[in-house]
Amino acid sequence: MIHSSSPLLRYLLRVGVYLLPLPAVFWGPEISWSHRLLTVGLAWFAIHLVRCSFSWRKRTYRGIIGVLAVAVLVGCAFWEIHRASVEDPLVENGLTNQQAQRPEILSSIGSLVHDPTILWGIGFAVVLLFTYGLSRWLAPQGDDLLFISASVLIGLGLAVLYRLGPAEAALRQQPAFQTLALRQAVWIGFGFVIYLSILYFVTERVLLQISRWKYIYIWLAVALILITALWGRKINGRRLWLGIGPFTFQSIELVKLLILFFIASYFSERRFIPIRHLGRLHVPRLKTVGPYLLVWGLALAPVFLQGDLGPTFLLFTVFLCMFYVGSPVRTPLVAGILLTCMMGVVCYAWGKPTIVRTRVDMWLQPFSHCESMTQAFWSFSAGGWFGTGLGKGMPEQIPVVHSDFNIAAIAEELGLFGSLSVLLIYLAFFTRGYIIAIRSNDRFHTMLATGILVLLGMQTLIILGGVTQLLPLTGITMPFISYGGSSMLVNFIMLGILTKLSEGCDNHTIWPH
Repeated sequence: MIHSSSPLLRYLLRVGVYLLPLPAVFWGPEISWSHRLLTVGLAWFAIHLVRCSFSWRKRTYRGIIGVLAVAVLVGCAFWEIHRASVEDPLVENGLTNQQAQRPEILSSIGSLVHDPTILWGIGFAVVLLFTYGLSRWLAPQGDDLLFISASVLIGLGLAVLYRLGPAEAALRQQPAFQTLALRQAVWIGFGFVIYLSILYFVTERVLLQISRWKYIYIWLAVALILITALWGRKINGRRLWLGIGPFTFQSIELVKLLILFFIASYFSERRFIPIRHLGRLHVPRLKTVGPYLLVWGLALAPVFLQGDLGPTFLLFTVFLCMFYVGSPVRTPLVAGILLTCMMGVVCYAWGKPTIVRTRVDMWLQPFSHCESMTQAFWSFSAGGWFGTGLGKGMPEQIPVVHSDFNIAAIAEELGLFGSLSVLLIYLAFFTRGYIIAIRSNDRFHTMLATGILVLLGMQTLIILGGVTQLLPLTGITMPFISYGGSSMLVNFIMLGILTKLSEGCDNHTIWPH
């Protein structure tokens, strides 16, 4: 018998995980070879990222290889969309049957280079490599794996939007959907600039200044919420956007970032929170946590009164989890969970705000109250193990698929393997962030990194739970994948902060003992 600590057994397990995606190579004669390679490559890349998240060391060549792998995978995704447009002219706008069947399209290298779909893949690879090179110059000790994990999610989301845009425009007779991918690419470009700017301008001195302005952040957040409620632009019946000329910005995304700065600053100054003993219950003293609870109410009340259920639930969860992390008390965590359930029952029974009853009814009876959930179920079931192929499914039938149901589109066209690969990439990202948080020497750095992880992690769990019917659908975006300029820019800000915080960690020792 091989002992559990045997090097041979560890080696067999290490190699065995890479054999899991191999059935995609031979299973299903209807799957094209390019789609097989994309599915297997994405699965292998995700598995390797998870392994590296526990054993990553500061070696430059690994980062370069990882970024090149991301460029190849995203290029393969755009190539698969190109093949689907050649086989089915309805996927791409402007192709007739005769043009789609012309052999010159595949036989001429020049036509491939000038094909817009191929140019999108090449352009993303060039921008990605350029950004990575600058980031290594600006933050040579930063964690590469954060950027690599986020980049593959961004590239895959962009490819899905490029595929969905023309299909949604044709189905819903709205030409604005044609430019979904172009608008998202512009926001991604701005995001890369913001990411590099953070690596250049944010220093230890700047982080020290940020930790001192805790109450300024909360007043800015409350003022931003009130300005949006009074003078914001009303879209889809809710006033949640601020407009600057032709551009609109969802203010709640910036509010989330300001609240993170407040929480990290608050608990970095309070290493020890006094506790009162009420029988077996351990309760923090009100004098110590009173300001935190007051800010909690000030931040949540305006958002809740606007009827924005998703950010309300997300911010409540972030406040609750960060209080648990920043203090040794578990009683408020249990009380907060019970309070959430009680408030949900009361709001549903009372019928106000109406969005609560609507969302719960959609969750309990999706086939009667929610077309989006019904179509998403069909997409999950149609994808099977390996998907229909990018550009060959019908995820555009799902309303707002580009913002709320991206994972359903991925599940239909890349299958269970593709959607699980996306979840593994998220797991690798959160694992690296967790290691950065627990290895930081400064408490403010630890709390800020933890807050970013809690925010992005809960956002991912909430939207995944809503799409898969495990939780009521809240309408928040999936980090780095969903369409949305506001959320994308804030995600890049948090990515830059995490990368900057990782410079202060000893990345040679991967897991603390």
